[in-house]
Amino acid sequence: MKEEKNTKKRKLFQPASAGNPKDSRKLRIPAFCLALLVITTLLISTSGCERELPFGQLSFKKFTIEQLLSLNVEIDAAHSGKTIESKRYNEIEQRVSSLRELSIKKPVRFIEAGENIIRAILIQEQLNEESSRETEVAQKMMVALGLFPQNKSLEETLLDTLTEQIAGSYNDEAKVITVVAGKGAGSSMDSITMAHELTHALQDEHFHLDKPPLKNDDYNSDTELAITSLVEGDATNTMYEYTQKYLSFAQLKNVAEESQAMSSEELESAPRYVRESLLFPYGKGLEFVQAIKSRKGIKGLNACYRNPPLSSEQIMHPEKYLSGQDNPIPVNLPDISSSLGKDWKLLKTEILGEFDVAVWFEEFCGLLDSQEASSGWGGNAIQYYENKNKKGAVVNFFTWDSEQDAREFFRLYKNLIKNRFKSSLKHLGSSDSFYTYKSPAWFLYCGISGKTTLALQTPDLKTLRSAIENFPEFTR
Repeated sequence: MKEEKNTKKRKLFQPASAGNPKDSRKLRIPAFCLALLVITTLLISTSGCERELPFGQLSFKKFTIEQLLSLNVEIDAAHSGKTIESKRYNEIEQRVSSLRELSIKKPVRFIEAGENIIRAILIQEQLNEESSRETEVAQKMMVALGLFPQNKSLEETLLDTLTEQIAGSYNDEAKVITVVAGKGAGSSMDSITMAHELTHALQDEHFHLDKPPLKNDDYNSDTELAITSLVEGDATNTMYEYTQKYLSFAQLKNVAEESQAMSSEELESAPRYVRESLLFPYGKGLEFVQAIKSRKGIKGLNACYRNPPLSSEQIMHPEKYLSGQDNPIPVNLPDISSSLGKDWKLLKTEILGEFDVAVWFEEFCGLLDSQEASSGWGGNAIQYYENKNKKGAVVNFFTWDSEQDAREFFRLYKNLIKNRFKSSLKHLGSSDSFYTYKSPAWFLYCGISGKTTLALQTPDLKTLRSAIENFPEFTR
């Protein structure tokens, strides 16, 4: 792939990022500025033994959104919490600085706040008209793709999942680390969490997490995910190294016992796409960072912050990032609402990266088809339209690295819709270059032309035909 420009699209769902401020919520909705350690396992070698330690975080009593709204106040940790001096935190900061080989330019300020204050801040950042509207439209698109159940609330699912386990956070606007008052002070789990958050503070000091090239309003959602994965993978790797070097075998046992007692029910019960979106920056980000360090060393990792990865594909395949030859291809789709009819309106344009395609196919086809269908991803744009009757339509356009990659998606997408709709699916017609099916709620089309594929979903056949007419390369 030669082209390197990015499109200005929005994403279905943005995992939490420790490094990005709350206004980075532009791309995968909704993004929180608190780091969430959602990795549940970490392999740690110590005393000649290998242990698999499940990681969790400290939970706290919840209050309702209605209770928060009734307060009608602004809350921020820097003013609502209490500045604390901790020799132990300062020692962890020195250790993390040494491990990460980044100097401390200015010691971090630590703020202690009540557990309900921290949850209030999380919710407050999301409870505005724009984010609620974005979440609502994202849910419609996810339901249309079969990635989220129709009878659940995406907003409530995200809030419940993201506030389930919190122990500490770094805010790159206020430049402070917030810790939950009375939770885990002095524990091994607390020191591990603090190592992660202090890494974010060092990243911000040296690479400026809130400025280009790490933050840019022109980045698309898949690029945002890639950069989040770099930032979180780096912090997780430092946490891993800190655990190996500074925790004794007895402390590791305590961490394992403590984490086993912690609940992750919300995360475990969340729909696959939500769950995997949260885990991706930590798990795949960790693998990416370790691959870069093994080949390029710490200087190579630091260079990633000046020339960051541009897609989830590059995170999943570090060799593609290192080659510098496989940047995402921009896909710019026209607004076809007028051709669909006077009652249609374009509500949202997103990007489905390799990660999204992989999770989508894994949901309905299993791991092997998932890997085949997403392999060779080149670029994407997906649009969601709605008419006055609240009926939806989806335009999903991919470009692939090769015609063979396009053909694999074309072949396997048929399996996806067959597995999704099962016996309710009716075949309407097909050829070597297209097929059309009808489910109870959708008319579904997929076409192939060279290295591109087009997948459409509409509520009726007339709208489907109108949509196809906008893509002449697929009507021949």
